[in-house]
Amino acid sequence: MIFLKPPSQIFNPLQALVSQNQSCLEQLGVSHPSLDRIIKTAAEFGLKAKITGAGGGGNCFVLLPPGLNANKLSELQAALDKNGFVNFEVTLFGPGILY
Repeated sequence: MIFLKPPSQIFNPLQALVSQNQSCLEQLGVSHPSLDRIIKTAAEFGLKAKITGAGGGGNCFVLLPPGLNANKLSELQAALDKNGFVNFEVTLFGPGILY
């Protein structure tokens, strides 16, 4: 599972798109019970999440809002860790592979 930290200027529109797209994937039936648990756990913290890949298990990401309280993130990570999920934090549009 990946935590994505988008820039603040695109967070709200991106959050709406993530929610809409995850809803479409659920209607198509391509989710997986373990990924549904991640998405539900993120929602309990007021965060949006979406599966990635072809569905049927695998990965998903959770959007982290700018200025997210470090304690809230730690609580989310602990909730996911106790279910055996591995997580990574990634900043969008940050340093990385450049062309």
